[in-house]
Amino acid sequence: MNSIRLLVILVFMASGYSYGSNEFFLEAHAGEYQAENIGSEARNIRINASFGLEKFYYGSKYTPAAYVGLHQGEDRTNSFQFIITNNGEKDKRLIAGYRVIENGEEVKYESLEYVEMNERVKIKIEFNDGLVEFYLNNGSCIKVKTNLEKVRPYISVSSGAAKFLMSPNKSLKNGTREELRAP
Repeated sequence: MNSIRLLVILVFMASGYSYGSNEFFLEAHAGEYQAENIGSEARNIRINASFGLEKFYYGSKYTPAAYVGLHQGEDRTNSFQFIITNNGEKDKRLIAGYRVIENGEEVKYESLEYVEMNERVKIKIEFNDGLVEFYLNNGSCIKVKTNLEKVRPYISVSSGAAKFLMSPNKSLKNGTREELRAP
């Protein structure tokens, strides 16, 4: 009986993440940046996330910001980034938007809406062979064509602290997709 119970526990532990695995917390002091890959590289990826800034560190050229993004290669010089940011201590709202980075240069940036300081945003991102389709807070679909081909999902924060909620990677039917879902 004890060996069966032990086997069940071992199988459960080996099969995936614990309940807390869908929650990430990143912190970077003023002028610093922290990032973490949250999935493997693929040509098609779907991310459902909920996140918000919880701490704001001012005093550097980097504003407090949190990102959910996709990057190609080893670094983030080619990427799509959904961002929430605060422009300064006097600004009492966050700005939600996105940007496209190519060869380390920002080639597109669009502010989409204001968000209250303590509000969590919900974002759904689907990437398929260079096309990024995303929804902010269950709004309309926004499509952005990029030069990206094979990407890795990541989260990051600059000059602040952020909490991210999403579920572990799940392979979809064709085995080439990964799905990350908010709980």
